[in-house]
Amino acid sequence: MSDETAVDPTATSDQSAAAEKRKAAAEGAIDSRAAQYIEALKIERAGYVVRGLEDRVAQVDAAIKHWSAGDKPKRTRKA
Repeated sequence: MSDETAVDPTATSDQSAAAEKRKAAAEGAIDSRAAQYIEALKIERAGYVVRGLEDRVAQVDAAIKHWSAGDKPKRTRKA
């Protein structure tokens, strides 16, 4: 067996470790995105309060509650 066709026995564990790191980073990115989205919703809400649009304030409150509950968007890409 030549060196080119030899299988590195540590490749699988290295690949698994890399996959775990990517997964953790992606989850952190989702959490960060959710926090940014909530902040944007709060700014949007403030604008509706100033204009007296109570129905829109209620809708934004519901969105803030949804995102604050830790609901994460579902991944659409298959692994």
